[in-house]
Amino acid sequence: MEQVNIYEYFGIDTDPLFHRIQQLNKDEYIHLGQAVIIYNSFGLYEIITEEEHEGTMDPYKCYEKVKVILKMDEPLENEMEDK
Repeated sequence: MEQVNIYEYFGIDTDPLFHRIQQLNKDEYIHLGQAVIIYNSFGLYEIITEEEHEGTMDPYKCYEKVKVILKMDEPLENEMEDK
């Protein structure tokens, strides 16, 4: 039996993390331990970790990336790198 993230079942619109990302005002940030999400003055969500620094204007894409970073979800196949 495969374990499913509860918010995949109920929908991400019920996830408090997604709500917090959507509610960020410009120049505000969320510190999540392994990552920081900044909503910058240009309307871009920046996801910053020790290894990477990415940006997106879409809160859904930001949420999906943060889930992978926080190990709430497996990376999508096109995000996996051959090592």
